Amino acid sequence: MESIFRFLKELKRRNVHKGIISYVVFSWVLLQVISVLGSLVELPIWLGKAVLVTLLILFPFWVVFSWLYDITSEGVKLTSSQKSQYTPERNETVNKRLNTFIVIFLMLAVILLFVDRFRITTQYETKEITSQVEQENSIAVLPFNDMSILKNQAYFADGLAEELINTLSKIVGIRVTSRTSAFSFRGKTIDIPTIAKKLNVKYILEGSVRMYDSIVRINVQLIDAKKDKSTWSETWDKQLENILEVQNEISSNIAERLEISITDNNIPKAKKVDPAAYRLYLEANYEMNKTFSIDGDKKAKDLLLKSLEIDPTFAPAWDLLSTVYHFLTDHGILTVEEGYPLVKGSALKAVEQDSLYATIYEILGTIAISYERDYDKAQEYVNKGLSLEPNNTAVLNRAAQVALLFNETKKAVAYHEKILALDPLSEYSYYALGINYYYARMYPESETTLRKALKITPEADITHLLLYLYLITTREV
Repeated sequence: MESIFRFLKELKRRNVHKGIISYVVFSWVLLQVISVLGSLVELPIWLGKAVLVTLLILFPFWVVFSWLYDITSEGVKLTSSQKSQYTPERNETVNKRLNTFIVIFLMLAVILLFVDRFRITTQYETKEITSQVEQENSIAVLPFNDMSILKNQAYFADGLAEELINTLSKIVGIRVTSRTSAFSFRGKTIDIPTIAKKLNVKYILEGSVRMYDSIVRINVQLIDAKKDKSTWSETWDKQLENILEVQNEISSNIAERLEISITDNNIPKAKKVDPAAYRLYLEANYEMNKTFSIDGDKKAKDLLLKSLEIDPTFAPAWDLLSTVYHFLTDHGILTVEEGYPLVKGSALKAVEQDSLYATIYEILGTIAISYERDYDKAQEYVNKGLSLEPNNTAVLNRAAQVALLFNETKKAVAYHEKILALDPLSEYSYYALGINYYYARMYPESETTLRKALKITPEADITHLLLYLYLITTREV
């Protein structure tokens, strides 16, 4: 016991305890700086974790350094092992320097807390203002008509409309209905005002596509649903290799009509893509959405591999291939040992080609949850995705899953409520929100929402089961 007391006394004499405190304070401030800067500039997503690991590794060395050395007015000196040489005046000097260091960094920590709190508050207020604007500037892109003679370009017409949805969704100030709800009107003879009312939007964008040789003719018109009148229309005849430029032109024109300012961050500069590779990519996406089956996923995989063989620089194709591999693994077609490297490898290829493509971070979040069981990493990925596209329903859905993993039920509910606003005719949107209401103990809302899901898809067995479980656990039967 006496030896322990002597050791603790020696630690105090050498100011090791203050050295440890100063290191902890410095580390916390450094991590906070990275966190704040990460939301303001495009810092790599791995940087914070790398710095944390480095600080943890260096900590034992700092403890040893604190034991061996003193910070004096003459600089860093080797601590004397002889107590007689360690005068009160010298001890006071070392104490003052360490105290000054700790106080300075504690002040920085307080300042950073205020900065971070102000930033979060500002972001929240901006989102609140934006959500009010979005109610006015809301739009749904209906599936485009295939005007080809052989009627064999449906995959291209669907793909162009879906890409427009993705591009418009990046513009702050426009609320864009997701694909599932907008495409639910395919082939139905319903007037525009009724469609707009069901989707809760002010504008409808409809169009047609006709392709001959390498030329694509695209007709689009923007309709004010309340007036049931076209406010803008245009026709493009473009080479297929310039198709991404057309999508940006259409989106910019729509934003202009809605009096919304466009920046390069809203609509990134269009990248060139090989026409043949792009067509294969659209066809793969069409096959996946046509049947939602294993056969569709297998066809999509083959088409995507051909597409990437032609143009390996197209990030969306790598992202979709990663998703396809995940589906095939999830359904047991590939073992986890086979599927995981394919899923992860394709996702990393996508990031390598375009780190600003938000949907990539949804599949990276899925990988972190399903294969790596690293929920902190999943949180980083979904945060990155939402910072790029706050209205990306795929990323929002994964963000809600991450929130539940951390038992943040109210946050998960908020994400799913936003998804429902963007996808109001999807049975899954109501189903998922109903479950999250249940987890958040919002039982009346859960029942109401699950019943709405059944109205959309009465034959959905899983929704019937969930509603039954809800009733037997919340009521006396």
